[in-house]
Amino acid sequence: MKQTEGQRMYDAGYQAGRAACLSMGSATEAASILEAKSDVDIAYAAGFEWAMWDYNDANGLSNDRVARRA
Repeated sequence: MKQTEGQRMYDAGYQAGRAACLSMGSATEAASILEAKSDVDIAYAAGFEWAMWDYNDANGLSNDRVARRA
């Protein structure tokens, strides 16, 4: 099945978020990478945020600190 551009952006964001969490050891620290980017595609941001949520969930951490972009 062919992916849409939105799906590709979401997947790219998820992979970037996952890599950031793993390399920094913290979803909170990884969030700073997303926050530093200006004009981020909404699908990319959603994928990145989901990766942070997954990281916290897999490590038994609270997801209260995973910020949602406005």
